[in-house]
Amino acid sequence: MILNVDGESNSIPPNHLAEILTGQGKSWALALLAGYFSLNGYQVTVACYSDYLSQRDEKDFRKNLDAFQFENKVEYKTFEAMCTDLSSLKNKVDKQSDQSILLVDEVDIFVSEYFESNVLKSHIEKMIRTAIRIREDMTKENLLKDRYQIFDEYIRLKKADGKYDKNWLVEYETSFYYLKLIYEKENSFDNAKSYRHNFGYLYISYGLISYSEIPNSFIGIFGVSGTLRDLSNGEQSLLEYYNIKRKSYYPSFFGHSKLKFDTSKDFHIKESKTDWFYGIVTSAKKQIAE
Repeated sequence: MILNVDGESNSIPPNHLAEILTGQGKSWALALLAGYFSLNGYQVTVACYSDYLSQRDEKDFRKNLDAFQFENKVEYKTFEAMCTDLSSLKNKVDKQSDQSILLVDEVDIFVSEYFESNVLKSHIEKMIRTAIRIREDMTKENLLKDRYQIFDEYIRLKKADGKYDKNWLVEYETSFYYLKLIYEKENSFDNAKSYRHNFGYLYISYGLISYSEIPNSFIGIFGVSGTLRDLSNGEQSLLEYYNIKRKSYYPSFFGHSKLKFDTSKDFHIKESKTDWFYGIVTSAKKQIAE
């Protein structure tokens, strides 16, 4: 039903989402869809918010479907990894999108606030400002002198408890202050040790990619969720933005839920925690007896 294949057309089926309850086959549905599109010549990306879940599902996919030999056309990735890949593709994106299918695990996460646009940071300006501030500080107030010290070839930051720790980094400040201390001591940079703890990481923004733009790089979008019915109006409108208009709701393996809740009869306020616990036990016994 997700594919909506009628045998009369070779085109990609319309974008489609399906509600499959938790523990009832979402991963397998995505694996079979990935196999189908792969066998039809498409590059398939199965996207998930969790790196752990993504690796787990990929392992199961390889184990059970390796015989079909389409593993080179099926990739399991997190949304973050997809952004990183897109930033390096440059002019290849348009060409790739003509043959790419996106399969989304947990659509509710896909359309949630997780998808927020990154902000392009003026990193060069920030680096220059930090370098100037450190130079001025060391020639004037020297306020940072007590904050940083070099012990055993590592620069260490003074924490709130007064102890110095090499594992604490403050972006560009740590890097530039280390170089300044080395130059003061050696009058050169020849003996500067390029340990990770001394330089940390220089945060350089090399592009701007919004998570919400990921789907626009694919020709077809399919996905599963255990809570498709519970999407808000705003989340539903986002699906329409991606031209996802078809939805299927699959029943539970275990039949219909027997939960019955009446807001007027089944809502109770107890005077104490003891009464509250007693009420829970009494209600549970009553339901079991029925």
